[in-house]
Formats: sequence, structure tokens, C-alpha cells
Amino acid sequence: MRYVVVRIIHGSVRRRHYRREAKELGGKMGGHVGIQIDDLIYDFKYRDISRIHIFSNPESKNCIFQKHTPDEWTACYKDNQETLVTIPVDETEIEFLLDFYRKNILEPSYDYSFFGQRCASSCYDLLKKINKIQGGHYFFNAFYPGMLRKKLLAKARQAGYGVVVIPGSPTRIWEGGRVDI
Repeated sequence: MRYVVVRIIHGSVRRRHYRREAKELGGKMGGHVGIQIDDLIYDFKYRDISRIHIFSNPESKNCIFQKHTPDEWTACYKDNQETLVTIPVDETEIEFLLDFYRKNILEPSYDYSFFGQRCASSCYDLLKKINKIQGGHYFFNAFYPGMLRKKLLAKARQAGYGVVVIPGSPTRIWEGGRVDI
């Protein structure tokens, strides 16, 4: 049996006495999501923050699929609160995910947009395709990382998936606060 790890960075806002810290895109509804397969973490994000589309624009995509080593991911998201959900998968499911990411790193199949695909909805869509999560449209289940995290924690309780929470900096107020499993 092999595993994938869904890595969810919690959204946050600065605490009152730390106003010099950088703002985060989305605040408490922000954050980020990636899927770790073996020794690489794959994610989906905007290419240019100043050009985020409201609705999908396939003619002028503003997105990028990336892959990171765990060290690169940790360096990028250091001091962020992170929830890791470990999900068992078989070889067919791993190959499906790897094939999807290989193709989309070369040429993204959809655009990053506010009312379209984003990091959480992209991950949710992939987990649905390999039957690791059930539910309706991503808009109601994974519109932002916190929604996906709650959905995955419920599934983890039901299916016995492993969950680890890495605490974030005390200078920020984190979406979700403490996680009880």
C-alpha cells in the first residue's frame, strides 16, 4: 500500500501587535493546498497575483502547476500552520495523479480564477476522481482550503486516515484554530 499526503496550509491574519507582518492573500479564508506523492509535492496556483481572473479565461490562463521537494515546500511555508492528511492509494490511483500532474505542468488544462479552479478545488476534484472523497460541486465543498480541510478531517475520522497538524507562528490567528480528531 502506498500513500499520498494532502498538505493544507491554513489561512491566517496578523495579530494586533504584529501589523508589520505581511498580509496573506485571502486572510483566514486563504491558505494553500498541495498533494505529496512520494518525494514531490504538487500544487496549483496563480502565475501573477495582479491578474487573478474572476471567472475562468481559457484563452489567457494565469496559472501554474508546480512540483516541490519537501524541503522547498517547508522553506516556502515556514511558520505556517499546516494540516497533513495521509491517504492510502493503490498503484492505479498514483499513476492517475502523476499522469495528471505531468501533463498539467507542461500545459495547464484549466485556468486559476476566483469562481473557477483554485488550489483547494483542484485537489478536491482529483481526490473525487480517485474516489477518496465524495461530495457535490467544489464550490460547496472546497471553495477555499479551510473548507477542504474540514471535509478531509471528517473523511479521516470515518476512514482512519492519518492526520498531523504542524502549529504555525503565534504572531498570527489561524483558520480552524486547534484541530481535534
